[in-house]
Amino acid sequence: MPTTSHPLPAGLHEGLVIASHGRHAVVESPDGSRRICHPRGKKNQALVGDWIHWQAPAAGQGEEGTIEAVLPRRNVFYRQDDVRTKAFAANIDQILIWLAAEPEFSHQLLGRALIAAEAAGIPALIVLNKSDLTDLHARAWQRLQPYRAMDYSTLGVSLQQPCDALHALKLALQGKKNLLMGPSGTGKSSFINWLLPTANV
Repeated sequence: MPTTSHPLPAGLHEGLVIASHGRHAVVESPDGSRRICHPRGKKNQALVGDWIHWQAPAAGQGEEGTIEAVLPRRNVFYRQDDVRTKAFAANIDQILIWLAAEPEFSHQLLGRALIAAEAAGIPALIVLNKSDLTDLHARAWQRLQPYRAMDYSTLGVSLQQPCDALHALKLALQGKKNLLMGPSGTGKSSFINWLLPTANV
C-alpha cells in the first residue's frame, strides 16, 4: 500500500518498484497498473521494493515515466560477490534462502546471504528442497546442522511430493515482502509457479 497519506505535489504519482533492469524500473501503481520509469540523471536509483514518486511524460512523448524521488527505506539488502557489494532490494520483511538436496549447496554462499540478512536486520528462513531424494536430503540436512544450532529457521520441503511443510511455508510468506534467493537448479521457479500458478518466471 502507498506509504504516504497526504496529497502528492502536482504531476507526481506514487508507485512500488517491482522489477529493475539496468537503467529502468517497472513501477506498479496502487490501482495495479504498471509502467516503465527511468531515474532522472544519475540520481534516484531505485531498488526493487522501493516506494517512489514518479512523473508521467508530457502528452505525445510516450508512456515511460521518470523517477523523481525514492521514499525513505526501512532496510536495504546488499548482495556481495568476490568483486563488489551492491544494493539489491529494499523494504524486505523476510529473506527466503532456497537450497536443495542437489546440487550440493555452498557454505560460503549461504554464509554470505545470512551475513547480509543479519547486517540489514532482516529475518532469514533457510529452505531445503527435494526431500523426496531421501538420502541426499538427509545428508544436506545434516550439513545445515550448524545453522540450526545458531537458531536459523530451517525447513525441508519437496515440490515433487507437496506436504504439510510446504503449506506451512506458504503460510509463513503471507502478508510479507519476501526476497527469494538461492543457486540455480534448486527449484526456485518451480516454487514460484506452485505458489503463484499464474506468475510468469
